[in-house]
Amino acid sequence: MILATGNTGKRLTENTSYKGLFLSRDGGLNWSLVKDGAWIYEIGDHGALIAIAQKRVAVNEIEITWDEGITWQSIKISEEPLFIENIIIEPNSVSQQFMVYGSYAQEKGQSSNSDKPGQTGERAFLTYIDFSQLHEAQCKGADTPGSANSDYELWTPNDGRHGDSKCFLGQTVTYVRRKQSSKCYNGEDHESII
Repeated sequence: MILATGNTGKRLTENTSYKGLFLSRDGGLNWSLVKDGAWIYEIGDHGALIAIAQKRVAVNEIEITWDEGITWQSIKISEEPLFIENIIIEPNSVSQQFMVYGSYAQEKGQSSNSDKPGQTGERAFLTYIDFSQLHEAQCKGADTPGSANSDYELWTPNDGRHGDSKCFLGQTVTYVRRKQSSKCYNGEDHESII
C-alpha cells in the first residue's frame, strides 16, 4: 500500500485546492482518491490503521480508517485549533500508537486567521494517541487467504503487459495481504510470500 498527496495532471501544483490524498494497493500502478486537499498521513498496524490530518489548515482533529480509506472516523485531539506538522509512528509501522505534533493556531495578540505555523513564539503541542484499545476484532484466516471467511487475500503484482502470465520483473510472486474491506487489526505480522 502506498499513500501520496498530489494532483492529477502533467505536473505537481502548489495550489492545495487541486491536491488530494491518493492510495495505491498495487505498488503504484493504479491510484484512487481517498480525500480532497493536502493531508499528512501515517500508516500503522501493518497497514490496518491509517491516521491523517489536514496540512496547513487549523484543525482540532485527525481522521482514521481501518479499511484503507473506504470509511473514515474523526478523532478530536484538542479543544483549540492546531496546525499539525506531522503524525509519526515507530519505524516498522506495526504499532497502533501515534504521535501528533505541531503548533497551536492562535496565540494571544495573534490574528485568528494566521496560516503560518512555525513562527517564533508559537506554542508547540505533542499528543500521544493509542488506538490499541479501540481496534476492531483481530484479523482471522491468515492461513486460508482468499476464502470467504478470511480477512486476507492473495495478490500477485502485475502490470498487465504480459497477459495472463502475471510475470513481473522476470518472476511471479504471490503475497498474502489484508483485504481492503476487512475492518480488523493485524496484531501480528501475517504478510507473507507464497
